[in-house]
Amino acid sequence: MHGRAAELASAGRGPRGVTLDDVEGAIGAVWPDVAGAPPPRYPVLCELPAIATV
Repeated sequence: MHGRAAELASAGRGPRGVTLDDVEGAIGAVWPDVAGAPPPRYPVLCELPAIATV
């Protein structure tokens, strides 16, 4: 959750331009992705889609 929120908060910025407050502000945008995702296969508890490709 926190890693995905950090990715959202850092979109368009360098890694040093993101604060914890930015991540806290973006974490609310992660919950709809988690709630709308299909249930994962056992024994995985949660799967999040990638928001950035390398």
